Amino acid sequence: MYTIGAAISHSPSALSLHPETATAARAERREASPATDEDGEPGKPYRHPVRPADRDELGPADSQLRQANERTFLAWIRTSLALTATGLAVTELLPHFHTGGGRRAVGLPLIALGMCTAALSYREWRTNERAVVNREVVPLSHLPIFVAVGVAVVAALALVLVALP
Repeated sequence: MYTIGAAISHSPSALSLHPETATAARAERREASPATDEDGEPGKPYRHPVRPADRDELGPADSQLRQANERTFLAWIRTSLALTATGLAVTELLPHFHTGGGRRAVGLPLIALGMCTAALSYREWRTNERAVVNREVVPLSHLPIFVAVGVAVVAALALVLVALP
């Protein structure tokens, strides 16, 4: 949240990561441009949707957000490739566990987690891209918690399989 504000604001106070300073910077921006609705009355700001023809004229701040969105997507793709490769290595290269099917019990969920991460990262990229183009708030991502819980479950399973005699 603070990173996006810092990327599109040139105010020195907006570049701070301290919550009180960032809150003060947001208040300054609100006072500088009062929010109005369609009728010009104070309220929620009215935002015109960006037509597809205007996408090339979004401006440098929007361009930075789109590039950051793409870098985030590529980072999630690298994560999904790492999960898939690790799952494949576990199923094919590790020595056998004392429990039958232990390698597959650890490796296959990692491969599935990698596949889901790739699919969900594309969906998230597309959602964020649409929000940036339409000048809307970028929604909160649930992908980090999904991957963290998935890896924790697989790690717990591996711990149990290794600890069994």
